[in-house]
Amino acid sequence: MKKKGPVLVSMFNPIGTVISVILSVLTLGESISIGSLCGMCLMFTGLYFVLWAKGKEGFAVAEILEPENDVDKPLLG
Repeated sequence: MKKKGPVLVSMFNPIGTVISVILSVLTLGESISIGSLCGMCLMFTGLYFVLWAKGKEGFAVAEILEPENDVDKPLLG
């Protein structure tokens, strides 16, 4: 399995926000408006687009820099 790095961890950070909203509704009786839900969805969509692009960029660079492992090929030549 390849290392995913900090991009994978960053993708799961917004789950804390969603859990805190759910817990505040259940325990404190807070209300959620449609505007809040739309704003949260818009914010998460933008975040995931940026993180998706960053992840694609990292894998493309890793593929370019990754050397070929050919044991039959001489090192100098």
